[in-house]
Amino acid sequence: MAESEFPPAVRIRSMVADDVFRGFLETLVALSPTGLSCKEALSIYSQREQNPHLLTLVAIATMGPYQGKVVGTLSVVYEQRFIHRGGITARIEDFAVHPHLQRQGIGQELLGYAILHAKSLKAYKITLIASDDNVSYYEQFGFKKSANNLRLDLAADSSEAIN
Repeated sequence: MAESEFPPAVRIRSMVADDVFRGFLETLVALSPTGLSCKEALSIYSQREQNPHLLTLVAIATMGPYQGKVVGTLSVVYEQRFIHRGGITARIEDFAVHPHLQRQGIGQELLGYAILHAKSLKAYKITLIASDDNVSYYEQFGFKKSANNLRLDLAADSSEAIN
């Protein structure tokens, strides 16, 4: 999807490799520490870039002290299903806004762009997992609580290989 201009604070676009050096990892800290070096993050970026069913968006500040830096990110994973006549679903992952810039509309811009992108691909639904504290935020965009989400953590260190 082409770049899009939003109000002057940020520009939303697909992630590029150099974003790793422009504050991408620092922005993800809003979710969880990555524990990655820039070199490791670049390797992961290269692998993810090969996946046509994955879109990683970044919000780039266009003014102020963070100008040119990644100040928000969101990934969308697309999957074609057997149900709904082979329809496409979208799942939002790794949605983060820089810890010092939250509650300034950056997340709204990212999420709005992601929703438009999913609609352009004719996805029939978008899902995400949210903490109870954030449910009302997503309801503003039309999201509804629909089911219980369950999780099984398979390894304390996700870098452990499965043999």
